Amino acid sequence: KEKELCTGTGAGSGARMGPALFQFSCSVRAGKDIKEAEAAMNEVIGAAATVPVTEQELQRVRASARRSDVGMRESALNRALTLADNAVLYNDPNRINTLSARLTAVRLADVQRVARTYLRPENRVVMHTLPGAATPPAPPSTQSR
Repeated sequence: KEKELCTGTGAGSGARMGPALFQFSCSVRAGKDIKEAEAAMNEVIGAAATVPVTEQELQRVRASARRSDVGMRESALNRALTLADNAVLYNDPNRINTLSARLTAVRLADVQRVARTYLRPENRVVMHTLPGAATPPAPPSTQSR
């Protein structure tokens, strides 16, 4: 725990039609330097273009996509919303039946090609958010009613 820079990390694009942001996040552990955490994130992001992901990592992502696909189909409301989104946004309500196969078709070389194309330092915007100073609670009122 003493060496951890982040208490949690994440990445994703929030699938949507057209160009989208791909976001990485790191919740910096208390007492750690935010610049050190940013440098570590940049190192990992940069490695995606040169160090291939493993087949095991790709299988984990595929399994996660399958779980998401099953979860989306568990309720009639989720199915209806997905069908509507696919019809309106992509003009393809049948996309509900093909998306999982398209995600499964992604290969290791595809990941590196996309990383080299889009995860370049000149394409990045880095934002740090810090909690504001805590405000002390107001003292109890001494006036009687």
